[in-house]
Amino acid sequence: MPAPFLFGFEGARVSRPVVRLLKDTDAAGILLLARNITSPAQVRGLVHGLEDALGRRLIVSIDHEGGWVLRFTHGVTFFPGSAALGRIGDPVLAERAGAVMAREMAAMGVNLNLAPVLDVLGPGYNPGIGIRSFGRDPVLVGRLGAAFIRGQEGHGVAACAKHFPGKGAANMDAHVDLPLIKVSRGELENVHLTPFRDAIRAGVASIMTSHVLMPAIDRRTPATFSRKAVHGLLRKKLGYRGLIVSDDLCMGAVTKRMPLGTAAVEALGAGHDLLIVAHGESLMREAAEAVGLALEGGLLAPAELKALGRRVSEFPRRWNPGRRPAPAPARAGLRHSPPRRGSPARGRAHPALALAGLDQAPRPRGLARPARGP
Repeated sequence: MPAPFLFGFEGARVSRPVVRLLKDTDAAGILLLARNITSPAQVRGLVHGLEDALGRRLIVSIDHEGGWVLRFTHGVTFFPGSAALGRIGDPVLAERAGAVMAREMAAMGVNLNLAPVLDVLGPGYNPGIGIRSFGRDPVLVGRLGAAFIRGQEGHGVAACAKHFPGKGAANMDAHVDLPLIKVSRGELENVHLTPFRDAIRAGVASIMTSHVLMPAIDRRTPATFSRKAVHGLLRKKLGYRGLIVSDDLCMGAVTKRMPLGTAAVEALGAGHDLLIVAHGESLMREAAEAVGLALEGGLLAPAELKALGRRVSEFPRRWNPGRRPAPAPARAGLRHSPPRRGSPARGRAHPALALAGLDQAPRPRGLARPARGP
């Protein structure tokens, strides 16, 4: 099976070092960041060039949420953050937004968009989520998230519900350090897990976990490395059968506590199918070597390893945008910013952002186009 990794890399063109890294490690896929993108046509050429050089399909992932988290500067529809959709509360509009994003991503060869954010905001300021969330009502977050998932996956791109088990109540950004989220078991079940249950019912192709310590689940181990959280709660109790993806293991919440190789082994042992390592070729090779040795040493039971291999291997076949030429903008929904009057990214959404007071909300540094992970 391919190695259970999504690797980031430098540059916007196919290069020998990148091809060598992917061949040597047999990584299942890549994570596209702003450093890899100049235009939609360039992304399409990059993806197809890498797949041709490797002789296999890749899982091609990107964070394309709208709002603060956009990797493009032009050539796609620019949507506001999910908070605007939450302020409107219209599932039809959320589904349309997901559909437009999917049509644009599929035309570039992207088959996994790491969205939507299903974190339910708590009462205080959250430095890592903010307008990325649909809001504070778990029922609304779940309804809009499920609609977005249907729109996106109905147009050929896998969605990824994040950040399980929910970090809307965090007061620390995991890019910096580990958030401690003290919620009761009742709040966990009735608030933070509600949108993920809705996403699972909607058939979401993947779920991303978060680097949080949540004592209601595991008193000692962050969710990323907790078998109670990933295998026990998500896979077994909630019955999720899709792909489970880690958040970027290069974040401060992880790197301040353990080496990358150790983190990769612990995360895989917790029950993940794919591990994101967004930065540093040496760290990627360290993680790949550590995981390879751990699997040889029996890290996972044979049945669990077989199921992991099936999920990872089948994913790029199930979500295969093909080699169709880029559609004309009118057919693809590709538009330069600002969107035309009457498009789903304009009209009701932008006034809603102002109405919600979120156009003036403080923006965490680095989140306009964050360089680090999802």
